[in-house]
Amino acid sequence: MDTCSKSAPAVRLDTAGAADCIGVDMAKGICPVEGCTRPIEVREYCRPCYRRLKTHGLIANLPAIPPIRERFMDMVKKMPSGCWEWQAAKNDLGYGQLTLPGKKRVYAHRFSYEKHVGPIPEGMDLDHLCRNPSCVNPDHLEPVTHRENMHRGASPSITVFLSGRCARGHEMTGDNVYWSPTVPGKRECRKCMRIRELKREPRPYVPRTSGRRSA
Repeated sequence: MDTCSKSAPAVRLDTAGAADCIGVDMAKGICPVEGCTRPIEVREYCRPCYRRLKTHGLIANLPAIPPIRERFMDMVKKMPSGCWEWQAAKNDLGYGQLTLPGKKRVYAHRFSYEKHVGPIPEGMDLDHLCRNPSCVNPDHLEPVTHRENMHRGASPSITVFLSGRCARGHEMTGDNVYWSPTVPGKRECRKCMRIRELKREPRPYVPRTSGRRSA
């Protein structure tokens, strides 16, 4: 039997020569395993199901893959604080991530809100009221505008912005505020701008030569 040929999904696959099939372009359809929506990669199966097939033998012996909505809570740990701590993949900021069928990656907290509450209003962010980015408890999430979400944050720039003073402590009011004509909403402290000008080293004077350059 040709190790790379397609056969009925119910037959036992001979694992000999499987390495020869790895990398063969067979992404021409969806994996036949019930509950799987990944594209075909190895023989007539996706790569994860092929690995499972080698372990379990017959396709009939393969445990069905539950939909992501059923597996979601298996990746959550409920904490005494009420947070639902995400136990799977996270990004560098600590926000949970999961991959939906079709290899679409989404934030776990947004998926949880839509699963338990409903659609997120268009153009709105989800603010973590518990201030725990790994939490996916929909009761700890509130739809807010992006501006409001930023103002609720605890970053140094937001803290300075809400204090009404610049980083050096100057009041950001009246004539001391410079509004950028090119960047809408960007403001600067005029006193700090003067300090930067005084610290700036003057450019050396280079006299211009008169007349045309000699050939």
